[in-house]
Amino acid sequence: MVEEGLIDEATAVRDRLTPSRLDELLRPSIRAGVKKSHPVLTAGIGASPGAAVGRVVLFPEYACGRDEDLILVRPETAPEDYLGMVASRGILTATGGANSHAAVVARAEGKPAVCGASEISIRLDGFTFALGETVVRQWDWITIDGNDGSVYLGRLDTEPSVLEAAARGDEVARSSAIWRAYRRFVGPSPPRSGD
Repeated sequence: MVEEGLIDEATAVRDRLTPSRLDELLRPSIRAGVKKSHPVLTAGIGASPGAAVGRVVLFPEYACGRDEDLILVRPETAPEDYLGMVASRGILTATGGANSHAAVVARAEGKPAVCGASEISIRLDGFTFALGETVVRQWDWITIDGNDGSVYLGRLDTEPSVLEAAARGDEVARSSAIWRAYRRFVGPSPPRSGD
């Protein structure tokens, strides 16, 4: 919009570049073009940005102490779930929203989260969650997109953010408009994800 003369640079930085948008630009995403070829299993609220791929765990204690890519799936989270949330790559809840416990903790810990995916039915006693005829069992692979709230069955390819890739020296990323704008308005290099 600045390049088109619709707004000035001060307005672009002050009013259009929110902290949450910048945070989203620093997180991994599902590789471009991959989402189009995979059906969305369900959707909720993109409560914390970024994409994560992992095996489903329905109890936080199953996530603790494992060196695996895991997605914690809960009806909702509570303070006693914290260690399992931190040990997971991402969080999916059936209830809640952008200000729920899961969302707030996920954003604070830099974890992607999808909250309020109300179409899923979680059966903790059966170690499953279901959506219609589709049943997802504990240890099955899922991918979540905390940017738009999409949930996919299986492992979708992810990629680092353009800013992260550019900071690591990727020449294609360094030629992107996002990197040029970042360098112009913010500074020479972004913080690394998780910092």
